[in-house]
Amino acid sequence: MIEIGCNYSPELMELIEEKKVKLDWIKLSKEHQYRNQFQAVNGIKPVLLHFVPGVVTTSFAKDWDQNSINIAIEECGSPHVALHCRAIDSDFESYDTALGIMPIVLERLQNKKKRLLEKC
Repeated sequence: MIEIGCNYSPELMELIEEKKVKLDWIKLSKEHQYRNQFQAVNGIKPVLLHFVPGVVTTSFAKDWDQNSINIAIEECGSPHVALHCRAIDSDFESYDTALGIMPIVLERLQNKKKRLLEKC
């Protein structure tokens, strides 16, 4: 069965309210707007958490840490979490090539996955 999801926007919320669009999920994709967007959509449609700040990088986006990510996953009840591989240059200063950073990227992804699955 195919289900349809769409990124949150005020315009989308108007279309839903006016019953001009049918969709199954609302995607929250901007970590800096998560709290306001979650409050706007909670109870209207199921929510897909479509960001995870700090996946590959060792730092987190402003106001986020592993605990706040796990809380967002629980709040949303999202059946999946989209892992966007955000990274910053300082995480990889000692690597010369893309191939050289691959082992550390894979290790960080596996560690992140393990920490996220602890809450599921």
